[in-house]
Amino acid sequence: MTDDRLWNIDEFAKFLGIAVGSAYHLVSEQRVPVVRISSRCIRFRPAEIAAWVESKTQKESDDQ
Repeated sequence: MTDDRLWNIDEFAKFLGIAVGSAYHLVSEQRVPVVRISSRCIRFRPAEIAAWVESKTQKESDDQ
């Protein structure tokens, strides 16, 4: 069975190693995938966040 539990903002920030304020900034700029439960309640799917981080990871160039 997979863990389908959603992360709160603290867990999201801890995963990224950033301050909670920085995490809220990413959300406000719509730069990260969120689950919007209500206008004041947001959560994050761990698998989506991992994929988002992977998409932001710069790969080493073959030209080096």
